[in-house]
Order: sequence, then C-alpha cells, then structure tokens
Amino acid sequence: MSEQYCDTCGREDRPLTVVGDVYQCDRHVPTPSGGPAPRSTPLSAYRDVIATAITDAGYPDHLDTATISLVEDCLRTNRTGLDHLSREDFAVETYAILTDLIHHPDQTRTLCELLGFEIPCWVERPPAAQPLSVERTSETILATLHHAFPHTRFRLTRGHGAARSHLVLSWVGGPAKSSVDDVLAQFLPDPNSLTSPHRYSCVAIFTCRQQPLPKAV
Repeated sequence: MSEQYCDTCGREDRPLTVVGDVYQCDRHVPTPSGGPAPRSTPLSAYRDVIATAITDAGYPDHLDTATISLVEDCLRTNRTGLDHLSREDFAVETYAILTDLIHHPDQTRTLCELLGFEIPCWVERPPAAQPLSVERTSETILATLHHAFPHTRFRLTRGHGAARSHLVLSWVGGPAKSSVDDVLAQFLPDPNSLTSPHRYSCVAIFTCRQQPLPKAV
C-alpha cells in the first residue's frame, strides 16, 4: 500500500480526506465557506509548557494562540510526541524555533498559509524582544552545554554588582577549551554589530578547564 499524505502541507500523520482528486488533512479540508478548516487549539498541558518556554526565551509579547500553535507544530515535526522532552529541552528548542520564525517573517507567513494556521500579528508588526535575565541566560547556557557535552559537568558562576553580566565557566577534564568556547560564542554580543540588541544578559564568559587529578595507584 502506497503512503498517503496531505497535498497541501505534506503531512501524513493526520486524518486524510479525499477532496476532488487530492488528499487533504483535517487542517486543510475546505469549510462550507471555501476556506481551510480552523486550527484546533493545542493540548492544554503543552500549551502551558510552551507558553512558559516562550516567556523564558525572552518573548513575553508572543503568547498569543497563533504563535503557540505554530511553535507546537514545529516541535512536533519529525516526532511522534512531546512527552519525552524535559523542561530544559522545551526551553532550548522553543527558543531556537521562535527566534528563527521571528527573524524570517516572510517564510513564517508562507508556512502559516501552507498549514492553514492563523498568521501571528507580530509577523506584520514585530514587537521588540526583551533580553533574557541573567538567571535565564545562565540556565540556557548550561542546558546547551549539557546537550553538546552530556558527559561533562559544568559550573557557571555569576559576578556581583557591576560585574553581574560577567560569567565564569569551569569544568574538569572533558572537552577542550576551544570546543567549549565555540559553543559559547552564540551567547556573546556580536563585536561587529554593537548597535543591534543582544538576546542574552552577559557581556563576557571566562572559561577555565581544570585537569583531572591523577588516580592513586
């Protein structure tokens, strides 16, 4: 039996209906008015988790239903479910997805039209993104490092007072300092674009790789 998929969005994991000589999923079967079927509301459990992740990512003005639905659909791409994702996974992946959607409004509009989703209002009038707090910046850095180097335990220390946005990262053994620095580069301000807003509340990350103690014979 040949695989069947929606001729509009290409998805094959949703109920399909024959419309004319093509297949349409439940989100694209035309209504009596001729338009696509309305987007169903995401599951409440995931809705709350995704809304929290969006806020943690520094986009508190993007909590509308259209945005949450779009982020959930992107999270489900190439997945059979979302139950296996931890809170840190949700936060990191939601941030990456939403940042990409916001930075490419034309592609986001096209994606919404293909999926039959309502287009979020920020696609036409993007609100200014708020930088992550120092605490959330630290959590995001550690989650990213854990994903890149799962067998290494990192310790991140924040400065005090005027040096609050200066961070010190240390670890024992594990990856080379240059490898960790490559991962951390995304969290630092772009020296070639000092006028553009920065997504993270840190201006410098000092790294310190310690050699493991020799084992006693």
